[in-house]
Amino acid sequence: MQGKQLTVFTEDPNYNLHYADGMLFTTFDQNHSFHNCGFMSHGGWWYWFCAYANANGQYAPGTDSSTTMHYQAFLNNREGLVATKLMFK
Repeated sequence: MQGKQLTVFTEDPNYNLHYADGMLFTTFDQNHSFHNCGFMSHGGWWYWFCAYANANGQYAPGTDSSTTMHYQAFLNNREGLVATKLMFK
């Protein structure tokens, strides 16, 4: 497998990216997830299962769907967000 692997540095169990630790970046045409999440979620992410986060999903504020731009820990659902901001170190 080739790709960019996610490494999460946190001990906070409420941090919703811990599930993706060690996963490779997946897109619709480069599947590295268990369920072809890049294709199903219309986005690119370090998917493990498809529903927890999709920061590169479709812009659809207020819509509850796995294809929207969402972060499940924020609203405790998959409701589409107005904006996301990713910061890497």
